[in-house]
Amino acid sequence: MYCTQCGKEIRDLDRFCGQCGVATGVDGPGAGPTYYGPPAGPPKKLMLSRTDRKVGGVCAGFADYLGWDVTIVRLLFLCGVVYSVGLALVAYLIAWIVIPVPPLTYAPQVVSGVPATRPA
Repeated sequence: MYCTQCGKEIRDLDRFCGQCGVATGVDGPGAGPTYYGPPAGPPKKLMLSRTDRKVGGVCAGFADYLGWDVTIVRLLFLCGVVYSVGLALVAYLIAWIVIPVPPLTYAPQVVSGVPATRPA
């Protein structure tokens, strides 16, 4: 197969020309490595949890940030406290102080389908 842009010979499974970088239109599982870009949207921020907290919301915040189940994070923290002779507890307190709390968001109140407004 030859590149339509520069005419260089390329392999049948190549997705891009090695000479000029133009896409060849080849797709499929055997078409070379797939490169994934950064995730769409703004980057996720580490914040304490307001909704799933037991003490300070640190474990729930880490679970939300990492995309893990909060129970797993809490069990890992408990193992850390036991095996580090309380050092993980100090780390928890520092994280509780350092990690920011998410801002409060208020949903507009709707009564009988009409948004509530304040009198002027």
